[in-house]
Parts: sequence; C-alpha cells; structure tokens
Amino acid sequence: MVARGGSWEVTSGLYWSILVCTGVYWSILVCTGVYWSILVCTGVYWSVLVHTGLYWCILVHTALYWSVLVHAGVYWSMLVCTGPYWSILVRTGPYWSVLGRVASSSRDNPVHLWDAFDGTLRGSFRAHNHLDEPVAPHSLAFTPDGSRLLGGFDGAVREFPTERPGRSGLERALKQGGQGQRGLIGCLAFSPSQSLFAAGSYGRSLGLYPLEGGGAVALWPRLPAAPTHLRFSPCGTHLYAGGRKDCHILCWDLRVPDRPLLALPRRVATNQRVTFDLDPSGQFLVSGDTDGFVTVWDTLTPPGAGDPPELPPLLRFRALRDCVNGTSLHPWLPLLATASGQRLFPAPWDSDSEEGTEEGPAPGGDIRLQLWWWGPDGPGDSGSGDCHQPGDNESVLTHGGYS
Repeated sequence: MVARGGSWEVTSGLYWSILVCTGVYWSILVCTGVYWSILVCTGVYWSVLVHTGLYWCILVHTALYWSVLVHAGVYWSMLVCTGPYWSILVRTGPYWSVLGRVASSSRDNPVHLWDAFDGTLRGSFRAHNHLDEPVAPHSLAFTPDGSRLLGGFDGAVREFPTERPGRSGLERALKQGGQGQRGLIGCLAFSPSQSLFAAGSYGRSLGLYPLEGGGAVALWPRLPAAPTHLRFSPCGTHLYAGGRKDCHILCWDLRVPDRPLLALPRRVATNQRVTFDLDPSGQFLVSGDTDGFVTVWDTLTPPGAGDPPELPPLLRFRALRDCVNGTSLHPWLPLLATASGQRLFPAPWDSDSEEGTEEGPAPGGDIRLQLWWWGPDGPGDSGSGDCHQPGDNESVLTHGGYS
C-alpha cells in the first residue's frame, strides 16, 4: 500500500485496486485482470461505471433519480427512474424502442396497453369491421421505435399510434385484386435493420412489406404449414418461420429469397403456437416442441443434405413431459426462459365422471415457467435437473422453475 497525501494506491499481484479520497469526494478504481470496475461518489451523487470484457454497464444515482445504461455487444438497454415513474429505452441497431408497455388482445374486446411495472391500464385501441362490430387482432407487434402497434386481422393489418389510444387505427389490406395474403394474419415481426415487417397468414402464406406502405416486396404464397411465429436475425438478412403441425423451422436469406436456406427440424403436432428465439449474435436458435424437448441449433454450422438443407441440432434435452410452447433468451446474460403447457381434453369414456367442477374438468398438463442457466458454471441451482452438452468443452445447464 502506498499513501500519497489524500490518495491511496494498493497493488496485489495482477490485481490492482486504487482508492482516492479528496475531502468529501471519493473515487474508487478497481482492476481485476481484464475486468475493470469504476465507482465514483461525489457527495450524495453516485456514479458507477463497470466494464466486464465487451460488456459495459453504467449506473448513475442522483438523489431520488436513477439512471441505468447497459451495453451488451451491439445492443443497448437503458432504464430510467424519475420518482415513482419508470420508463425503459432499448436500442437495437439504428432503431430505438420504448418498452415498459404490454399489449394484450382477446376475442370481442379492445386491444389494451398495460404498464409493465405496476399493471395499470394505459390505453385501449378499438377495431371494427364493416358492420361496425368490434373485432380483435390475432397477432400484435410494436414497431422498432415503439410509436405504433400493428395488429393482424383477416387479410389486413391495422396500425395504432401508441401515443393516441382510441379508434384511430389505419387499416392496410394485404390482399388486393385477388393477389396477396388471404386468411388471418397470425404472426408479425419487424426487421432490425430495415423499415420492413413480415406477416404470416393462416392461409399458409408469408409476406414482406415496407413499413411506410405499399405492396409486398417478397411473397411466399404456398408454405408447407401456416406460420405461427416469425423472427428476423439481428443483422436483418435472415428470416425464420415456424408453423403449426409442422416438422421444421424454415430460414430464408432475404438476399436470395427464392428458396429456403435452411430447415431446422422440430416436432409440432398441434395447432398451438410454439415460439423460438435467437441469441443476440444470431448464431444460436432455441426452440421447444410438443414432446417436451428444448433444441439448440448453431446456424453457422454447415447444413446436411436435403431440399431445403437440414441443419442438425447442436444440443437437445428434455425439459418436461409436456409441450414446451415458449422459449426466450436473455439479451446479454446466459439465461433461457421456457414456458410449457397445453390444453388436454378428457377421454370420452371419462365424460360421465363426477370429478371436476361445474364448468368441467380442469385442463391438465405441466404448466410451468422455468429459467435455465447456460453459463460455464451454475450460479447456484434453485431447482432440479441439469444437462451436459457432449464434447470437450461442456456447458452446464441448470434450472429453477415456477408453476
């Protein structure tokens, strides 16, 4: 330890720690190998800067007002609290998206916009058909900047301005003169790099449209199955589509959209929507299936034979004995969230059973929300179960679930 006036410097092997005190103002600088951590306190005002490899995290405290800025690769996340009011600002590439709002839709009801932090209703959007009857969208998606909410209807989408709730949606037909997409628009996705959105129809079609208006720039009218979930790669050049009662997730290179680039095998035996997710780099894709398995693919691995070429899984493990219908990867932490469950109907010979309530027997299935740790070392397993990936470099997978 070396003391220099009001400054102390400590050296311990490869690890450095510097503490500086100047009156009531403190400054701390810590270096641990390649990981840097800086803490600065000025009176009642705090500022924290943390650097961990390629990931940056900035925390600033000014009296009752907090501001958090996180940088993970090319993805930025900002959380700001001003008194009791919270808002989140997320940047993905050149687009900024304001989060903190959740949109919900149910049959014969308006679209509701909820506050993600306190659960209060922030606004409602109403859509009506040509008979002035209320109709509900079958899919919802926010634009990248958060200024508009798109809903999928029968052969059309409607744009609702998020800053002006009410009956102010603009309808945009996707079928004109017998051409285009027919059927209910069951899934929507926005490109992170271009002003484009993709729409999937239960009529087994998929279209790519400019956000400003106009016809389709690409249209796939006859898919093997009706798409129920869409996802763009982070670079915006690849589009993934998964359908109901289908055995593959299809991937297109939008620079050569004539034929699918890849086919990722998974089993979806019902009409239920089974979602998938990509990691922030776009290399790994994760999905569940109706058999209770979670599968991981490395999209940079050369595919095998077939038309389209089939990509073999990198990792596959059984998560549950029921349908895993939802998967979501954390933007920068090695965490995976999975949702499971499905509607199960009693056998006809059990219909006369006295069990159950007046509304009928409760739906069965293993309904859970689980968190899985993908890191090299588990952070402390709060649940049960683990999975190891074959190979020299093993990845440990632990989880804790809630039902």
